[in-house]
Amino acid sequence: MPVTLYPKDLPLVIENAEIAYITDVDGDQITVTRAQEGTTAKEVATGWGVIAAITAKSITDIEDEVLTKAPASDLALKANDNAVVHLTGNETVAGVKTFSSSPIVPTPTTSTEAANKTYVDSKTGGDIAIVAADPDTSIAEGIAALIANKAENSAVVHFSGTETITGDKRFNGAFGLNVTPTTQQTAATDLGSVLSLFGFRASGSTYTLQTSGLIKMDGGVRLTSINRTANQTLSAASPVNNLCNATTAAFAITLPTAVGIAGQTYMIKKTDVSSNAVTVQTTSSQTIDGSTTYVLASQYKYVTVISDGSNWMITGNN
Repeated sequence: MPVTLYPKDLPLVIENAEIAYITDVDGDQITVTRAQEGTTAKEVATGWGVIAAITAKSITDIEDEVLTKAPASDLALKANDNAVVHLTGNETVAGVKTFSSSPIVPTPTTSTEAANKTYVDSKTGGDIAIVAADPDTSIAEGIAALIANKAENSAVVHFSGTETITGDKRFNGAFGLNVTPTTQQTAATDLGSVLSLFGFRASGSTYTLQTSGLIKMDGGVRLTSINRTANQTLSAASPVNNLCNATTAAFAITLPTAVGIAGQTYMIKKTDVSSNAVTVQTTSSQTIDGSTTYVLASQYKYVTVISDGSNWMITGNN
């Protein structure tokens, strides 16, 4: 620690004094380092004074410690107390402030205070979406503004009556039609195209038509067929008729699992004259009339099978 040595009969100024540092104390023995902080060693005589006074270096050491703990660059980032909003007290806030979430305000008591949703609902019954700035005295203005935003009666669809709707209307949920169409499609128009006019499906896309009643057709039924020349695993969406040409090499037609597609039918026919066989086989150890395979060994041989929900049954062959 620093001490100042000075003659008591002279003024206590730096020219007459010497600053020394006490470096050790052992009983009544004190060790000092003399001539510190720019002072010179004096001829100390009996009667000189010794005081533990703050020196210029003591002050600069304190300043350096403060700046180390709180650098000026950090202090510059701090806001002045008179420039921030406090938790209590009346203060005026200027400028536009954007909140990331809705602020919570108490029930207003004057016309210039912000109103919360609960207060607005209590004044409007919760039915009015537009109210004026003063919820206490301008409810009528809010009602007038709400009415002004209502659609014209002539521009909306009503529950009854004949009305024409224009433009593309898209429904998020299903809707039902309880009327008989007045416009009939031509005989050549496929059902999918008709349904697409109502937005039920995309024209030309694959879909399943299912009914629990009788299907009656005055005309013929045309089922899609497909030519096969190599191994093929059928699916529930595969065509019924499979015309197989094994001229190049023998191959197999694998039926899908019969589980879950009871009533599904396939016809497989060998069309070529070669001796290469077309083998109809199953999956999951299922059977075709008790066997896991059915071989079409010569030209024009065919087999028609139907799923009973567990295995495949032959309904036609030659």
